[in-house]
Amino acid sequence: MDDIVRKRALSGDMDALRAVTEKLIKRGNGRNENLAANMLTDAYNSMPSVGMNLGNQLLNGSDLFVKDRDIALAWMAFSGNKRFAPPPSSSDAPAADDSQDPAQDSSASTGQKGASAFRRIDPSPSIDPFQELNDLIGLKNVKDEITEQTSLMQFEAARKKSGLPASTPSAHFIFTGNPGTGKTTVARIVGGIFKKIGHLQSGHVIEVSIPDMIGQYVGETPQKVQAALQAAMGGVLFIDEAYGLLSSQSGGGDAYGEQAVTTILKFMEDNRNNITIIAAGYTDKMAKFLESNPGFKSRFSEIILFDDYTQNELYKIYLSYIGDQQYRVSDDATASLSKMMAEAPALFDKDFPNARFVRNLFEDTVKYMALRVMKEQAPSRDDLMTITAADLAQAYSEAQKNAKFKSAKGSGDDPEDSAKYGYQ
Repeated sequence: MDDIVRKRALSGDMDALRAVTEKLIKRGNGRNENLAANMLTDAYNSMPSVGMNLGNQLLNGSDLFVKDRDIALAWMAFSGNKRFAPPPSSSDAPAADDSQDPAQDSSASTGQKGASAFRRIDPSPSIDPFQELNDLIGLKNVKDEITEQTSLMQFEAARKKSGLPASTPSAHFIFTGNPGTGKTTVARIVGGIFKKIGHLQSGHVIEVSIPDMIGQYVGETPQKVQAALQAAMGGVLFIDEAYGLLSSQSGGGDAYGEQAVTTILKFMEDNRNNITIIAAGYTDKMAKFLESNPGFKSRFSEIILFDDYTQNELYKIYLSYIGDQQYRVSDDATASLSKMMAEAPALFDKDFPNARFVRNLFEDTVKYMALRVMKEQAPSRDDLMTITAADLAQAYSEAQKNAKFKSAKGSGDDPEDSAKYGYQ
């Protein structure tokens, strides 16, 4: 079966390419496993710079991935927009191996024949989710809220085990805040925590956006929603920009959004101990989402606000990227970086992208660093590692232009991307 999946990966099946690459992640170091998994998710979601980085790591081997030249070139081709041929059709595909665990087969994780696989993230057995939560930069109130809710669940479970009257605390959450404040990352950690305390069986996270749940023809929406919910059983369903369901309700006809809401609420009631649902998005729009249906307020009783990162936290996040990828900042660049992090929020009229801004700044810094270093005849190891003030200045200038463009056209509702190195 592995040979078949690999063949599909090299012929253009992105789900197969992701599945093969997951097996190339080096095991044994919990933090590195998390970094590798996040990088793979971003590359899979068509982030070219990340895909090229992933390809380079696979091409040469790294602390994160085992060397595999063919898979490396496949990611480079995909990330360079040289798309492969489409995946084999169901009529051409080989028969499934009945011995394979469907939960580990990304092509089977939707519960819908012919549908694209839902994004599934499984907790790493080598990572302590409580420590992972504690290690996140900033997010003090978020950590406190999750810890309090977990303690309550453990307390009630202990009472029940002792034969005492016990209630079942709500295990469904609303995450609100600007982009890049850690909502996706924390949702994944919650899955691991709830698995560890015995509330969820597997703790995996199924990440969906509105297009994954709203159908295009009569009767399709309940099927798509049910497939996502079933895929998340025993784990977490993370619905990004959940208020998109409301706009879908105004279309009339099949009332697709209303169908999705009804299906979700009924499933939550029928399976209250077998699934955790987290709905996330911008604070003001999530408030309207809660007000739109009385069932939301009664089921999503835990609302957690993700504040914007402070200057010092943004600075630390940038340094974490540097450390993870084995770069360093020159002395003259350090002061510049601190000043940039202080100025960054003012570049945006609203919806400051937080860690997403830092991530893009870091990637652009590396781009300008590469342009500078490759002009050298024989760059040293130190040259390949050291970011200068000039590299930062060029990257920040590009960030300023991008922020002005975003403000000029309106911020829109950019979907929450998958976590990048633990700070998305």
